[in-house]
Amino acid sequence: MADRPESPEYRDTAFADVFGDSDGREVNGELSENLRLRSVHVTNGYRDGIAESKSSHVQDGFDEGYPLGAVLGYKAAWLLKVLDTICTALEHDHNRSDSAQHTGEWTFSDAQRELSMDNILSAQYFDQDGDLDRIGKSHPLIAKWTLLAEGRTKRTHRPELPETAVPLCHPR
Repeated sequence: MADRPESPEYRDTAFADVFGDSDGREVNGELSENLRLRSVHVTNGYRDGIAESKSSHVQDGFDEGYPLGAVLGYKAAWLLKVLDTICTALEHDHNRSDSAQHTGEWTFSDAQRELSMDNILSAQYFDQDGDLDRIGKSHPLIAKWTLLAEGRTKRTHRPELPETAVPLCHPR
C-alpha cells in the first residue's frame, strides 16, 4: 500500500473535534450547520424565555400597579378640584389683600403641573423594581398639595391662623 499524499480536498475529520486540528473552516458543511443550529436554538430559547416571563410578570405588575394608579389619580383629581374651587372663591373675594404677592405663593398651574399623572407616576417616586419606594402612607406630591389646600381653607375660615402659602390662582 502506497502512502496516499494528502490533497487539499482530503482531510481526516474523524478526530478533529477531539484533537483540535480543525482550523475553524467549514468541513463537509458540518461546522457551518452546527453553528447555524446553535444560533437558532439560542434565539428561540431567548424568545421563549421573554414570552414566558412577560405572561407571568406583566399581569402581576398590572394587578399591583393599577389600584395604586387609580387611587393616586383619584386623589390628584380631587385635589385639583378643591384647589380650583379655592381659586374661584378667591377671585370673587373683593376683600382679598394684596399681601398675597410674596415668595411663598403657589399658582393653580403649579398644582396642575405637579399633580399630573406623568409627574405623580414618575420614576423618582418609585424604585427600579416598581415597588413603592418613597410613597409610604401618602405620595409626596399629594401630601404637599393637601397641606396647601388645608392651610388655605383653615386660614379662610379661621383668619387668626398664620399665613403659610397664599395661593395666587390665576396670575395676571
